[in-house]
Amino acid sequence: MISENLTIPYPSFQSEAEVQAEIWYLLRLSGYDARMEVKAESDKFISDNGPYGQRRSHNSLDIVVFRDEAPLLVIEVKRDGKRGESGDKNHQTMRYAGLYNLPVFMAFGPEEILYTVERVNAFFS
Repeated sequence: MISENLTIPYPSFQSEAEVQAEIWYLLRLSGYDARMEVKAESDKFISDNGPYGQRRSHNSLDIVVFRDEAPLLVIEVKRDGKRGESGDKNHQTMRYAGLYNLPVFMAFGPEEILYTVERVNAFFS
């Protein structure tokens, strides 16, 4: 029975986490060693406005595809479906590519789930 005082509205869109989960699931079904929310630290320093001017970069990468425990590809997911003119070359992807020396793909919303998996397949073929 559903309470008449329901205070949890049904979502009107897929969350970023749901988009990540669908991409992850499809990659795993395709045989990839894909992991979500991978904590990463770069050995490179980035500028910071803090007292010392620089700091190591610590990030949580949405999805990382590994082979033999070596990272090969990063996928960053944005809930919003607005890709914009820059596509994969936005600030975050360029920074991650530079910090980790890996290709970084962006998935902009649920409409790009299959497209992202196809890009990963093409990258590894």
